[in-house]
Amino acid sequence: MKYLLSIILIVSIPFVTNAQDKAEEISPQLIEANANDITSEYNKKLFLTGVQLPLFKKKVSEFLYKAEGIKNSLSGKEKLDALYLLQTEEAKYMQDILTQTQYRQYLKLRSNIQPLERS
Repeated sequence: MKYLLSIILIVSIPFVTNAQDKAEEISPQLIEANANDITSEYNKKLFLTGVQLPLFKKKVSEFLYKAEGIKNSLSGKEKLDALYLLQTEEAKYMQDILTQTQYRQYLKLRSNIQPLERS
């Protein structure tokens, strides 16, 4: 587990600095609209509570920003690998927000609602 977190950290550092440079290119309104749509899709199946809903949406939004940074700075296998690691990191955070039952359902829904290459 520590090894995976170390890899994520090492891989993330260059993207964070690149993402800051490219932040002007990413429309905050578009990210928020996508986060709303994604959260709404999950909520149809997960039945998020009033406390979970804003936390879930905030995490989705944060990871959409990170994904855009990766998409803007990488290509090919490198991009897919980075997006996969990012998706794994996102799932880790969602585990803290969701109940165990919701989390298992989230993992089943994720590939349909948030495929690796979502534009």
